[in-house]
Amino acid sequence: MAKTSTVLITFAGILGPIALVSLAISFSTDHWLEYKVNLKTNSSLFNRKDELKFKKILYARIRGLFRECYLGPVMFDPNTPGLTDEYCLEISYKVPDIDQSAYSLEYWQRIHLMRTQLAFMVIALLCYLLAYVFGIVVCCARSSKWALLSTVFTYTTAFGMALAMACFHGIEYLERNKIVKQPGDIIFQRDWPSEITKATAKSYGYSYALGWVSMILAAIAGTLYALAAWSLKSERYGDKAMVDSKSNLSTFSYPNFPIAQPAPDNFYNPYEPKILYHYPEKRGKPAVAYENGGQDMWHWAN
Repeated sequence: MAKTSTVLITFAGILGPIALVSLAISFSTDHWLEYKVNLKTNSSLFNRKDELKFKKILYARIRGLFRECYLGPVMFDPNTPGLTDEYCLEISYKVPDIDQSAYSLEYWQRIHLMRTQLAFMVIALLCYLLAYVFGIVVCCARSSKWALLSTVFTYTTAFGMALAMACFHGIEYLERNKIVKQPGDIIFQRDWPSEITKATAKSYGYSYALGWVSMILAAIAGTLYALAAWSLKSERYGDKAMVDSKSNLSTFSYPNFPIAQPAPDNFYNPYEPKILYHYPEKRGKPAVAYENGGQDMWHWAN
């Protein structure tokens, strides 16, 4: 059992940093979606490249959780809202300031799913940090209690990442199939000109893949921690049973040594002195006892 728990804790400890790094990279990088646009240089759409919402779909780009970065020869006005690093635009999680009734239900669902995805990923990241700390404590203390805590937080990470990935696919579905003709500077896929739709190839990047990898590794690590907790608990009960069996005198004895037994009530001690003289309370000559036929005969001395 000791070897089993050690192996389980070791493998869980190895998977822990890998899953944590995968989750952190997935959260912070911009390669969730990758768009490759292969438009002809003489396309009439380039005549509208001064319009921000068309400029956003004319060039190859990568998209993450916080920004969308362009890879083609695109130049943005320095005063463009949300511009970062000259070639990237921030992805807004804010509620639009204009008339909110102008937006469709699907658009609001997209905003809420984006916020929910971000919240689940933050929770997953924090839970896995705690699970990793508890895993270190398990290696040192070898306690089933700490192993169970690691199991709970690791499974919480896996569940949070699964929900975050589900939210991401919900956002993608709404943007691709449901949202049309919304105000603002975003053109969703159903409103793209057919020429751009045909020229654009979308794929998932390594940030997306690492999100699934971190979820799977967290689930495996949680299972290993759960098995390690069961193994450590079995070791504890086995050690306790062994100690109890050795401490029970009725079942344990040293070889070649008799076991001490309590003395019976009618135990005769030959070394105990026999009292033959007795002095009564009243003053007088002592009484002398004579043994006669097994009976003591007491007489006052003359």
